[in-house]
Amino acid sequence: MNEGNIAFLNLGEDGKYQVKIVEQLDAASGGIYLKVPTGRVFVGAGEDTSGGGLEPDGSGSVQGFFHDIEAGNYLMSYKVEKGVIFLASSPSSESANRFTDSIRLAI
Repeated sequence: MNEGNIAFLNLGEDGKYQVKIVEQLDAASGGIYLKVPTGRVFVGAGEDTSGGGLEPDGSGSVQGFFHDIEAGNYLMSYKVEKGVIFLASSPSSESANRFTDSIRLAI
């Protein structure tokens, strides 16, 4: 996460959650700098992220979706409101983070 290659938001427990991508957030809870060289961002369960030769493929077993944006660096802001996770991305010159702990959202 500190290199800006991935963002994990710890939700505290397994389950289904509603995620909404919005243009901007008022009073965001926080933000994560991300590199998006392909213009595609996978939003979904951590176990469905890239790794070990596996990629999210859009099949029915993958819990999530792809969000297409222009390639570049972004600040992904987040907040939870009434049980819904809201995400907004804005272009940024930054691409690295300085986290010392996990991000935990209260759902």
